[in-house]
Amino acid sequence: MISSNMSVIKTIRTKLGMSQADFGAAIGITQGNVGHYERRGQLVSVPVAAKLIKVCEKRGLTVTFDDLYRQYLRRVPKRIPSAAGAAAAPPERGPRTRPKASA
Repeated sequence: MISSNMSVIKTIRTKLGMSQADFGAAIGITQGNVGHYERRGQLVSVPVAAKLIKVCEKRGLTVTFDDLYRQYLRRVPKRIPSAAGAAAAPPERGPRTRPKASA
């Protein structure tokens, strides 16, 4: 499990002992992208995350999707509508009528 105050990407890269350029090349992104992820703490896309996890695994470091997205998941609202609730039809309404004018 990865945990640190610095960006998750920088923590992983540092643990692997790789430069930004080497790390980027290994996971299919540019050195500039790596720097951007590290400075801004922005989330990597799922395909990049999958490559990152594979590179880490080959180098003996265990990283999971939870490790990569934990910061984001903390910001997600606790109550997420269920799939069943989302599929339910909206309640039916009767015909619209105007209130009667008073005399």
